[in-house]
Amino acid sequence: MSSLNNYSASKSILPDEITELFTDTEVLGNHFYKNIHSIQQIYPELQKKLFVTRQSHRINLISYSRQYARDMNIISRLPAEQRTLLDFLGCYCSLRLLQFILHYLDRLEQQLIDKSKRMHVFQHFMLDSGWEFRKLTAAYMQNLLRLLKGEKKIPKFVITGVGTRSDQDDIDVGIIDDGTGDRDWLNRVIDRMALEMMRFVTSFHFHLSEHVGTQVYSASIPEYRKLLDHKIGNFVILTEMLGAGYIIGDATLFSHFQNEVTARYYYKGKINKYHEGYLRGILGEVVDLYSRKIDPDYLHPKFDGLRMIKNIIYAYKTRFGIIEVNPWKIIKVLKKTYPAFRKEFYTLENSLSFLEIFRYLYQQVVVQEEYIPVADGSILENLQRVAQKLLYQDFGPYKAVNQLLYDYQRAVENVCEIMPMFIEDLSKHLQRITLFKGLNQRSVKGKLTIADFYRDLDFFEPDQYWEDLFHRLEQKPARFNELLLQNMIGMTTFEQSKAFIKIVQWEGNHPEFLFKFCATFDPYDNEMHSSMINQLLSFFFQQFRSDFDLITNILSFFRKDPSLFCKVLLIFSPENLQEMKTIIYRKTYKGETGRYQRNLVELIDLMNFCSHYFKRFIINIYYQFPNYACFIHEPERIGDKCAQILRKLHFIHSLHRKKQSINNFYDLKFLQVGMETFRGKSILEINQDFTSFVSIYFRELYKICLREVVKNSQTAMRLARCFSIYACGGNGRGQAFDDDFDMIIVVDCEDSSEINLFREIVSLMNVEMIKRGTLPQFRFSQHFGEYMCPYSGLKELIQSDYPENYIDKSQILEARLLHGNRLFHQRFLSEIVKGIIFKDGEEYIQRMLHEIEDRHRLTSEFQSDCANVKECAGGLRDIDMIVLMYKVLYQLEQTDTYLLIDDFYRLEKQLRKAWKTVRNALIFLQKFRYIYRLTVAADDQISNQSLIRTALKFNPDLPPEVNPEQWMWEQFSSYRQKSWEAINELMDWIR
Repeated sequence: MSSLNNYSASKSILPDEITELFTDTEVLGNHFYKNIHSIQQIYPELQKKLFVTRQSHRINLISYSRQYARDMNIISRLPAEQRTLLDFLGCYCSLRLLQFILHYLDRLEQQLIDKSKRMHVFQHFMLDSGWEFRKLTAAYMQNLLRLLKGEKKIPKFVITGVGTRSDQDDIDVGIIDDGTGDRDWLNRVIDRMALEMMRFVTSFHFHLSEHVGTQVYSASIPEYRKLLDHKIGNFVILTEMLGAGYIIGDATLFSHFQNEVTARYYYKGKINKYHEGYLRGILGEVVDLYSRKIDPDYLHPKFDGLRMIKNIIYAYKTRFGIIEVNPWKIIKVLKKTYPAFRKEFYTLENSLSFLEIFRYLYQQVVVQEEYIPVADGSILENLQRVAQKLLYQDFGPYKAVNQLLYDYQRAVENVCEIMPMFIEDLSKHLQRITLFKGLNQRSVKGKLTIADFYRDLDFFEPDQYWEDLFHRLEQKPARFNELLLQNMIGMTTFEQSKAFIKIVQWEGNHPEFLFKFCATFDPYDNEMHSSMINQLLSFFFQQFRSDFDLITNILSFFRKDPSLFCKVLLIFSPENLQEMKTIIYRKTYKGETGRYQRNLVELIDLMNFCSHYFKRFIINIYYQFPNYACFIHEPERIGDKCAQILRKLHFIHSLHRKKQSINNFYDLKFLQVGMETFRGKSILEINQDFTSFVSIYFRELYKICLREVVKNSQTAMRLARCFSIYACGGNGRGQAFDDDFDMIIVVDCEDSSEINLFREIVSLMNVEMIKRGTLPQFRFSQHFGEYMCPYSGLKELIQSDYPENYIDKSQILEARLLHGNRLFHQRFLSEIVKGIIFKDGEEYIQRMLHEIEDRHRLTSEFQSDCANVKECAGGLRDIDMIVLMYKVLYQLEQTDTYLLIDDFYRLEKQLRKAWKTVRNALIFLQKFRYIYRLTVAADDQISNQSLIRTALKFNPDLPPEVNPEQWMWEQFSSYRQKSWEAINELMDWIR
């Protein structure tokens, strides 16, 4: 409960009506205490002075009256010293302010009884209360100025309101003078007036004067023109000027200001750089606010919705030449002027009304702050009071505040839902009226130069909306971006330096325009283009290396458009990537900004240290899920998204959308498992996770393609009984990050029509797999001439004797069922694996032994310089082969290599040491192979020069004095030598 009722004046001095007023103000926030205190201290003297001068009958202080100008005119002329009169005016204004606020709050509750007209009531309440506050403060200012200036003349001036009329936390004003006379005296008077206003009512905010002219508070029309003629300037200032409403002063001067300064920003049917510049500023902030992540723990009505709404309204105000300045009145005109968007303007109007009254009441009954921490229990209690003022009611366990917050969220969501339509519409308008329409003609005539281009840009600001221009730059066949860059490539070194300076001077510490320009190029298309762009980027970073604002601007762009930022980084050279990382880490941020900082550094590291094999998945994710930029260093959050995709998959009816979803699932899981590999997750867990998500992907993809081909459910069931898909090779063994996918597709069917259906299903699956960058390999296709193996033909093939027989048997031994009939699979194991391969196991083992010996015949001694992780002595192929030999020896069905080794360890005690060595070597070699593939290339041939990336990811804690490449190579050589010795022991034993 408010403490506003604590006053010291006795009830005998203050009338009962005034003390009752103080009691009523308990519903208001504590910031109104200064008004109560003023009344307590000054009211008795004011009442006495009115009585003595026989003016009591003319001014009724007790009852609420709207005769502000008349009453204050009387008070300001009472016979008293200036300080006393100023106190009297302040007391009167404080009294009327409390009376009018309480009066309007009572009226609001009465009008809200009819719930069908809530938005209408909200709108008119805000309009009426805003007008009443403006009327009160205008009369107060008028009398303050008359008292404060005394007999001394002041120049002609006008005070305009440039903010929301109903705002009482401060009053945004712009003061225009005629540039003549004693302007210093005028500003001293305004300064004293501002102090009086702050003492008794609220403070002034002189936003315009902070940017225009030489005086502290006022500026002349020539000063405005000097600032704005050659540069578009801050669009916030322009919006305040365009929204300026007359308060007091010379109305003719205000009219001149509108005609000579603000009229230029309205569209008049032709190219107008002032109108274009204003729209670019507006849209730039709208896009920033739209892309802003709303913090669920804090409400901010301005940033959550009001700024976007008002910016859009003012953009259309200038587009259609609407003279109204009040947002609701502008919307009313727009609904008639632009009927194509009538529904959207209606949505804007409702959200504007709700958010404005929400903000107004919070600042009246709680505190005059913009941020509202809803996670704070005490704030929720205060918001309950706001909800009750709006006649929300508790309903069972649901408090009124919960309903209020739900409506707040809905109002914000409604704004965000329609914002892209407004952005697109205004962008199209920009394309029609832009100064840069002439690019086409100038490029055709060969007159498009980088110097001319930036000379045209010079009027504008780099941090504005430029998407329409970049779209124009990329358009074929002209591709103006390439022409501009080609022009720069053809320059001398001196001319290039001048061009770089011109570009960087315009860009300032806002890199967004430059980065977006870079993003219009294909990083792999033209080496000369990439080189020139990186020279320009390097020059830019050198100029602003020590500018902390550059860091926040980079992070802001990354937050706003992470997918585009990812595209930009593709063209960065390793040196520029490292330079940007160094710049970003010059200052450490906390909270949400710190989170984006860490994510961007993580992304830069990935771009700098990742192979193209892994990078393509990162890029796919940034394009498909840009919001996951903030989760790239949190793989578990990516896993949550994958689980969500799978849950929703079964509720999607469109097969095309199902494919998109399961492909997104694959990309996200690949990224997640890759990041977990970098973070040191155990190789056994990596293998399990990778095998699991790949299996899910193929099963779901098969189901989708089956539905696409087979419409009849009975046919689908019949196919399922005679069709099995097996993973073999690395995927069959449970190995991760292969660049292809080995499969065996077995059918036990003679019906040609059904076989054709199988072919069509597999063809559709192939298309999707290739999109993922994984090449499907269909084992036995060289024998049968197509994707599928007929079961009878496969049996016959495996029973026959031919040189590569042991290779095909190995593929079957590694085969892991992905999708198919379990009974058919048991038949496959019984008749082919056990009935043929295990039965002829001795012959298979002998052939495998000969294969190992033949491969290493020329290297009977261990070769330490062999650089193939798979084919080298003691490498992955040797381990796989020795495991398969023992699998056949012990006739085990298991396909997972580690589980098989565990079985061997248990079955033969005297070989335990050898198998332990092989197991440790396998863990090392797989980890080495995985990280090499993720950091360098999806290749088993190791490049010595690239091992530094692999080493630093393999062992991030490597001491600085250790050479990473040498350490990595020594580890690789050591493990495979031990592996080779253990494999030789195992081969000797099995012989």
